[in-house]
Amino acid sequence: MYDEVYDPFTAAWIVELDGCERLTELLAEAGRFDVLRNLNELNAMFHVLVDRCLDGLGDRTTDMMAVVRKHRKHVLWEGQFTPRVFATDQEIRAAISNKIKRNISMGAVEAVICLEGAVAFGTDKLGLSGQALMQVMKRSLQLCASLAFLHDEQERHRLRFLTGEHGYLKYPDVTFVDVISGGRYHISAEKYEAVGADDALQLRFVGNRPHPGPFDSPTRRCPAQRLRGRDGVLNETLWRVLVDIYHLSGRFA
Repeated sequence: MYDEVYDPFTAAWIVELDGCERLTELLAEAGRFDVLRNLNELNAMFHVLVDRCLDGLGDRTTDMMAVVRKHRKHVLWEGQFTPRVFATDQEIRAAISNKIKRNISMGAVEAVICLEGAVAFGTDKLGLSGQALMQVMKRSLQLCASLAFLHDEQERHRLRFLTGEHGYLKYPDVTFVDVISGGRYHISAEKYEAVGADDALQLRFVGNRPHPGPFDSPTRRCPAQRLRGRDGVLNETLWRVLVDIYHLSGRFA
């Protein structure tokens, strides 16, 4: 599934993001709205790009559907988009679309959880604001990789360490509303530390013991942490966009 569906789809999605005029428009108008509205607009744009990718992949989409049909029972589906045993091509295509949309949205929510706590730490513990705070956030790229593991047990272990929550994050059960401004999911200050000095200052998470295993399947980094676009791996690009949105929305004032 990863080699034949998730990775090639993610690579195509990165290309769409790199050339997306809507992203330029969204950032240009972000100063008129609050951060929650801007994040929701960004998420909607991400979903549009998924369907654009499906249309652009042409015959490769047919091959992806065949792989999904073959391995459908091994995929974690959610809600009404779970394909039936004898699903039509249209149903399989819809299932792929919604699976990828949920994956991307969940990655964005995870990054915002990390960023929201980092902003609070930078403001309350380091006394930063404005451009200084924004620059520290942009240098703190490794924060966005913290939850970028695909293996279930690792993800659950890391989430519990960072937030105290048990179980898994699932979109749309968990959205930006659950993170922004005192939402249920947050990372407390003791989980962050500042490293470097002056113009090299950045934040990282304090260490914790990795999940000891054993695992039922091989661990593997999320495609967004492995595949590169114009400005680096996808998680880094996403992190920079989120920092820009926070800045433009007035969260660093």
